[in-house]
Amino acid sequence: MFAALLILTLFLTGMCIIGFHKADQEMNSFLIILAFITAMFAIAIKKDEIHRRNLTAWVLENITQIRIRGSTYNGVYIDRETEFMQYELCFSWVLFSYRSKSSYYIKDYHPTPMLSLLFSGFCLVFGWSALPRGPIYTFLAIKHNLFSKPKRLDIVVREMRSGS
Repeated sequence: MFAALLILTLFLTGMCIIGFHKADQEMNSFLIILAFITAMFAIAIKKDEIHRRNLTAWVLENITQIRIRGSTYNGVYIDRETEFMQYELCFSWVLFSYRSKSSYYIKDYHPTPMLSLLFSGFCLVFGWSALPRGPIYTFLAIKHNLFSKPKRLDIVVREMRSGS
């Protein structure tokens, strides 16, 4: 998804550069803002991918210690009672729709309401365009982001091991 967002950012930037010759300031301003928003979401998605990879490796490596007495990951204490949140993303482009899950975030440590808004905003901006699945996936992803319940450690570990 990061690569698709990066390509979209470059495309919008190129359209903006081409538009400078036509002196259409309103369209150029719109394209600059859209390219900036796309670039910011691309950075957030890349950070989420890195967070997912690092957290999954650490949890699977230290699961025994976490279950027995808990352990600290990046200054956050994790034990068997820790609750995790996971969000959904939807990205659509022309005829292509893609729905995926974010990394796990620790409920009481990460700003989970802000993350829910970030991922829901991403779905609203990039998720609806491909028919027929885009609007359906967008609705389902936003519903999940707003109403999902926290997951316990054992469920998270099971999902990490299965790769989902």
